[in-house]
Amino acid sequence: MDYDGALVVFLLCILLLSVCLRAQTPANSWFAITAGGPEVASEVLQRAEQAAEAALQSLQPVFPLLPRQPFRIVVHGSEESLPEGLKASHHVGSPGFAIPAQHEIHILADLVRHDSSGMQAVMAHEITHELLGQLANPFGELLPRWAHEGIAQVLSGETYLDASEENIVWRVSTNQLLPFSAIESDFPRDPVQLRVAYAQSFSFVAWLEQQIGRARLIKLVDEMDKETSFWRGLVLATNRTSAELETDWHDYLLYGSGARSRSLLSQCFSLLMILALPLLALAMRRRMRSEAKVRERMAAQERQQPPTFAEVPYNPPVDADLDFAEEDREDRKDHEDREDREDREDREDREDRKDREDRKDREDF
Repeated sequence: MDYDGALVVFLLCILLLSVCLRAQTPANSWFAITAGGPEVASEVLQRAEQAAEAALQSLQPVFPLLPRQPFRIVVHGSEESLPEGLKASHHVGSPGFAIPAQHEIHILADLVRHDSSGMQAVMAHEITHELLGQLANPFGELLPRWAHEGIAQVLSGETYLDASEENIVWRVSTNQLLPFSAIESDFPRDPVQLRVAYAQSFSFVAWLEQQIGRARLIKLVDEMDKETSFWRGLVLATNRTSAELETDWHDYLLYGSGARSRSLLSQCFSLLMILALPLLALAMRRRMRSEAKVRERMAAQERQQPPTFAEVPYNPPVDADLDFAEEDREDRKDHEDREDREDREDREDREDRKDREDRKDREDF
């Protein structure tokens, strides 16, 4: 074996030894985790540390020689507790963000799903940003933001802001996707456009991974320099122009991703409810009519039945005998008055006759 061959073997041995030693290095020796304020409980900090260690270990097959430099993870209670200088780096609604130039990762505990997989997915997403920055160094600023976020979402296995291909598939046919040049350096702040940016980045990078493989995709980041941008690397790796890449991705999104079918299925319940509204209104109307008829029939039956003793209204007794006695007294009084008048008239008549007879007798005498 000549000198050059021996040197190559020696270098390969050194490389393998470094990889083995790196694999034996504890993951948490590469990062320090701290609380951003007193509102962060020790249990949350412990859970974040365990998730970060598991995430870094899961990413080592993709980044076998990374990290090269330790980084810091800060766990904050909420977005409100972020220092003013950090709020500009945070996308509203996202559970974390990374600043690779400063080797910092910031996690917002209140926006992380409260289970181990949720925290680990967020850690994998943000650690991917840190590792991409170290891999591309000193040309980390050349990596497009859409590539950063797309790779982070693909490797973590979850998207931010619940972004999905279903959110953007209809935008393809209406030409309402965001231009990649508009999400090259940063993402929009508008909530709707921000979600579109995350979904678009995830879908495009996932499709690129299918086209050239994960290892080649990550290698493009490592190969960037002042003359070779990420886009140029994609063009060389796929032998397609950037316009052809976008067109082919549009076709995949429309016809190969299944996003349209999933979108229809997700909206199926809402569509069924809309279609069922006339039937529900008709059923409600029939029920109201039926209840009205039942009430009318029951009311008719109650009118036909004789009232029970309990239903007869109580009326206090009227003393009719008193009224009749009063009338009888008045009748008797009238009758007595009439008899007295007749007796008086008879007496007066008798007295008159007697007076006439006496006068006559006197005259005869």
